[in-house]
Amino acid sequence: MGKVRVLYLIGKIFHISGGTERHVSQLISSLEQARFEPHLAVLEHTAWLETEYFPCPRYSLDGKAVSRAFLLPKIFDLMGYIHRHDIHIVETYFPNAHFVGAIAGRTTGRIVVSSRRDLGYWHTRKTLWMARFANRCVTRFLANSKAVAQSNSQIEGVELARFTTICNGIDIAKLHVAEEATRRIRDSLGIATDQKIVGLVANFRAVKDVKGFIRACGMVSRLCDKARFIVIGHGQERVVAEIRRLVDELDLGGKMMFLGLLENPMPYMKAFDVGVLSSLSEGFSNVLLEYGALGVPAVATDVGGNVEIVQNGKTGLLVPPGDPGKLCEAVVDLLRNETLRAELGRNAHEYVSSQFSLKRQVRSYEELYTNLYHKAGDGRLQDRRSHAVQ
Repeated sequence: MGKVRVLYLIGKIFHISGGTERHVSQLISSLEQARFEPHLAVLEHTAWLETEYFPCPRYSLDGKAVSRAFLLPKIFDLMGYIHRHDIHIVETYFPNAHFVGAIAGRTTGRIVVSSRRDLGYWHTRKTLWMARFANRCVTRFLANSKAVAQSNSQIEGVELARFTTICNGIDIAKLHVAEEATRRIRDSLGIATDQKIVGLVANFRAVKDVKGFIRACGMVSRLCDKARFIVIGHGQERVVAEIRRLVDELDLGGKMMFLGLLENPMPYMKAFDVGVLSSLSEGFSNVLLEYGALGVPAVATDVGGNVEIVQNGKTGLLVPPGDPGKLCEAVVDLLRNETLRAELGRNAHEYVSSQFSLKRQVRSYEELYTNLYHKAGDGRLQDRRSHAVQ
């Protein structure tokens, strides 16, 4: 068996802090080089494509902004790349890339793996039609949580048996943050030793319910005068302005800090006394893995794959989505109970370290690729009319 050549296709790389971008970067960097040769292609070029985060051959499909009118030429462009580099497996992320990659991969007789990393809440009639059309070309669907597999199976009309679930992994060793670094962070932010930090890491999109978090912070502030609040993330100027107005309305201006988008947020997250995830929908949260790996107890909404990471009352606390009052209660419980905070933080670290290591995730991907490669006949589908290689 020679090297299995895997082409990862994504719409565009917006920032390395994005969950999917980080996931692809980790896979490309961690696959066993003696057995696998990763490639990366994007529908739309950004400067991130040229960075050290993606150490493999990289290709931009004509670099034009993505619109559905340009998808057909991108399919032919990708087919050419597949032939030139003798790609065996095409793995797709996000709707437009799924449409282009699945059709190009199937037409050239390659194995197509299509990833699903959220609950499919964003689907419109048009994107759902595109997905179902392209799904006929897919060899195997890949989900990062059981909840994601079940939700997308129902929405897209795909048999659950065609899904493989491989949860996200995290490199625990690289997340180590020294206590001295944490103290420096607190000092630089002007946070006293007797003050407690409640933090949120999320981009300002409606599904992340940042406004719900802000409202909960307003309640927490009235109950815990020593609480301070940090938000790491960014959004459109209009959305940021709305959130800042809400902060002013709740008189949180002196207690809440917005740090923007950080390339390495880990030292700041380690300084959190409580980490929050207020999402209304979630596939499988990298942020919750990072809280756990850092030993930070989490308060998360009980949606999607969150329950697969946060064991309520043992490694963190779960609350109903869209309920700032319940979110406030859980945060206050942890702020007022140092023993419980420490216990949940220790348990979260042990659980994430044992169940969601990057090494475990990469090994599962390598086994999947190898099995599909051999079942297809050294990377070539024997029957292009079949819908799946079982």
